[in-house]
Amino acid sequence: MAKEFDIFTQNETSKLLRSFITSQPQKGRGLVKQLAEHLGVASPQVSQFLSGVKTITMDQAYLIGRYFSWSELEMEYWLTLVDWERASHYEVKKHFKKKLEALKQESLKVGKAVSATTELSDADKGQFYSSWIYSGIRLFCSVGQGKRIEEIHHAFAEFPANEINIVVEFLLQRQLLKKTGLLYEMGTQRTFVPKGSPFLKQHHTNWRLRAVERANFINDEELMFTAPLSISESGFKKVRRELQDWIKHISDNLASYGEAEQVACLNIDFFRVDHQDKDKTKK
Repeated sequence: MAKEFDIFTQNETSKLLRSFITSQPQKGRGLVKQLAEHLGVASPQVSQFLSGVKTITMDQAYLIGRYFSWSELEMEYWLTLVDWERASHYEVKKHFKKKLEALKQESLKVGKAVSATTELSDADKGQFYSSWIYSGIRLFCSVGQGKRIEEIHHAFAEFPANEINIVVEFLLQRQLLKKTGLLYEMGTQRTFVPKGSPFLKQHHTNWRLRAVERANFINDEELMFTAPLSISESGFKKVRRELQDWIKHISDNLASYGEAEQVACLNIDFFRVDHQDKDKTKK
């Protein structure tokens, strides 16, 4: 597991890069070479960045930040730090120094706001339940040790990259995801839609629409089952109880099925087609 890294405590680009790389699993072994390939330069040039011998260009700085999947606020701090180091006039340096301090303060405000959150606001719930992609990405990041941003983009390639980035940033800010080094993992915040919630219908709709989208691509290992049927009133209630017991059994024993390796969706619908209210007292 990578160590926690706070970019806002760093005041030198070379030291920031060295500290970030060594905070990664296996102390960042092989990361210099990977970063060099990403930038299209030789490994010794990246080593010169790390030692402070060579100055980073703004284009390279941006590509580095994106490669490391830094948040928008982290990216802004990193690019401002590069600007501050590259500036030569004292007034220009003073300008960027002031901006760096403001970004540090902003990071503290964001941290406090997120830590104080115990439940998603209605506005946040409205966004989270607007599409299945929010819970889909969150669950995807719970598989294994976490996922890099490139893996998230690949897994949800039907969505534009900028849309994925917006979703990931939203999940991070609400603690639905957390970031450790280059990996995004399941966050500490949880979601639950109680019966009667205005978001419950949307939650059901999101995943049922996703099921319809996947219907033409179901393979032999997956299952879709639709069975309109006629049944007695007592039989209806019995099936409903059995399904509820079965769902509870799965939920209670999910961990015993092994470590998570993929994201799946279980939709179960069992309802009266004629819309009659069977709970009304019969005359």
